[in-house]
Amino acid sequence: MQNWTEHPAHQYAVDVTLGRIVAPKYVVKACNRYLDDLDRMDESGLEFRHKTAAAYCAFFPKALKHYKSSFAGKPFELLPWQQFAIWNLFGWYGPDGYRRFHYALILISRKNGKTTLAAGIGLLMMVMDGEGAPEAYYAATKRDQAKIAFQDAYQMSLASKTVKQYLNVRKHDIVPKKGGGRLAYLGSNHDSMDGLNTHFACIDEYHAHPDDHVFNVLKSSQGQRPNGLHLTITTEGFNPDGPLKHLKKYCRNVLDDLVEDEAQFALMYELDEEDDWTDETAWLKANPSLESAMNIEEMRREFNQAVNQGGSKEVEFKTKRLNTQVNAAETWIPDEIWQDGESDEVPEGECYAGLDLASVSDMTALVLVMPMNGGYFL
Repeated sequence: MQNWTEHPAHQYAVDVTLGRIVAPKYVVKACNRYLDDLDRMDESGLEFRHKTAAAYCAFFPKALKHYKSSFAGKPFELLPWQQFAIWNLFGWYGPDGYRRFHYALILISRKNGKTTLAAGIGLLMMVMDGEGAPEAYYAATKRDQAKIAFQDAYQMSLASKTVKQYLNVRKHDIVPKKGGGRLAYLGSNHDSMDGLNTHFACIDEYHAHPDDHVFNVLKSSQGQRPNGLHLTITTEGFNPDGPLKHLKKYCRNVLDDLVEDEAQFALMYELDEEDDWTDETAWLKANPSLESAMNIEEMRREFNQAVNQGGSKEVEFKTKRLNTQVNAAETWIPDEIWQDGESDEVPEGECYAGLDLASVSDMTALVLVMPMNGGYFL
């Protein structure tokens, strides 16, 4: 490609900022940041190496193939949003000559291919970086969860001549043929993380982490890796006060120019506050793969159940398919039902109270009942 501005990754940023692609506010800001950074390279000392970025993007379809569902056996063609992520993570360099972005958050809804992308990034950094004895790890609250991304990397490696040229593919780790290092998976057990010298760390499903211990241990293990990457890739979760909340807030502050952090990259695909969750057009904001690699009919079926059944089905759909942090109490009793019970009448007389105290995660409820005209007033 003679003109690198024609690359799909660059074009994605242009199309998002011009409104040609439906995207949430903070993805628009991420694209604007990229374009602005291109304009300020002389003053900032940043450098964008478009040939390097293009080569890292090309690794996926050239070296890797899908192995699941209808995509099995097909080259791993990156979608535009995935190209934009790889283009940025591996194309930008700082004044010190090392890669600019050391930390990345990709927040994206379920079934958009995030785990497979993370698997590909791990292999990419093992093969392409020329790093001495690279250590790469997928980490989660449970080892079985971390194994999911590793399993994707394992299966893609088995079918890749390029990967097998450089790496020995084994059942529980993938190791370089020369010089040491490994690609493996870890649980949150403290002992399993002692003494790591991490080049690539992937925190999978960060929403499920009760605290930031795993996040911080892997982050601190990268001190000797100047081109290292600490990637957090996750859907939204049900814990409104978990560590993901604080990471999202920090990344928003970076994109809002409230905090200066040249090392932090963020792509957050989610509904904006003003969006109507029943509008299919808005779904694209949380699901950038929807028009190309996702089954829209499956999502419509789940939406139909969420609308008809409400309650936990609605919360699940909003949280996992639309990346919206939901206050379960608000969804448990829909607004229209709550408002239908409104009354200005205040009866007098005998009153009975019923109180149910919550233990851990359910709701505390107080009901006042008064006998009235042969019935009851609640």
